[in-house]
Amino acid sequence: MSSGKVWLVAGAPGLGKSCWISDRLAQGDLYWSPQLGGVATDCHLLQVLHPSLSILEAMPPSLPQGQELFIEIGFHLDLADTDRLIQSLVSAPMERIAFVPERLQDSVWHGWADRVYGVPCSYPLEGIQLWRSLLTGEVFDPASLTELFGELSDGAYGNVYRCKGIFDISDGRYFYIDYVMGNEEIIYQELPVSLWLSGRPQRFAGIEIFGSGLKSKAIGETLADCCLTEDAIYFYQNQIKQSLSQLAV
Repeated sequence: MSSGKVWLVAGAPGLGKSCWISDRLAQGDLYWSPQLGGVATDCHLLQVLHPSLSILEAMPPSLPQGQELFIEIGFHLDLADTDRLIQSLVSAPMERIAFVPERLQDSVWHGWADRVYGVPCSYPLEGIQLWRSLLTGEVFDPASLTELFGELSDGAYGNVYRCKGIFDISDGRYFYIDYVMGNEEIIYQELPVSLWLSGRPQRFAGIEIFGSGLKSKAIGETLADCCLTEDAIYFYQNQIKQSLSQLAV
């Protein structure tokens, strides 16, 4: 790879990595986050908010002059090993950005980054678990989903430090929901896409939870309880279609 510029962005969960990237994206930029598996909430959120963004599954063979590649390094990855891998693939200029709890004065991120942002953080960094579930095709009852996030933030399923996800709900809308321990509010953001009113949605949905002592089985069971049956999906979608047709008259 030659020319262009590469940004490596790392740090603890929920401290602003994806937001920092989103604020700097321009037409034709590229994004890659290594080893995401099937659940890639940040990738899909960025793609919805920035339709011209190219989401990569691997490093590109070349980077044209002036083009920028943003690489988000997940908290669950070994920073040193991932950095070495990227350096072996990239010859373009690189800048390393880290988001760390402001209480830390020294860490692996401090030694690695060209620029460090200290951010308020109320959770410990030791022993963090990552639990993820792909939810594509599922449609959720909004009230149940709101109740679930309330229970997650209250500690009903273990110590949840960060929970984020993208969900299809019963009226056809598409929502990003984000909770970070220490923040006063859970974020509910409707995403700017068309209503899905024709059966089970064929677009990404999924949830990612960072925490400790997570009750994975209970989380999965409660999520399943929030999902609508085929009959309920059909009923709600027909209700919305009828309402829309009446408004069009």
